[in-house]
Amino acid sequence: MRLETSRLVIRSHVPADASGVLEVFSHPEVRRSLPPLPASTLKTVRGSIARRIAMEQERVAHTIAICVAENIASWQVMEKAGMRDLGTADYHCLIGLKKYVVDRATLTAP
Repeated sequence: MRLETSRLVIRSHVPADASGVLEVFSHPEVRRSLPPLPASTLKTVRGSIARRIAMEQERVAHTIAICVAENIASWQVMEKAGMRDLGTADYHCLIGLKKYVVDRATLTAP
């Protein structure tokens, strides 16, 4: 998946991103915002990227996104991409996240 504007590109991870993803998700400031899960390793990150690529290749009918309700900029991007607000959802230990969905056929770049 790829969403692109003149100032921002949001794209799916590729296998070559694994070490950078590990670096980001290992940073203490990032970790404190994540659910209390075991620390990632290069092997687990590579596995996560591979599973995500396989899922995207299946051409799922819907894409779901979540964000912290106070992060207005994130849900504005989701709305501009054509996603519909489904209310709130809980994910691991994060409570009250905003949940959005879009049909793959109607996904557009902001």
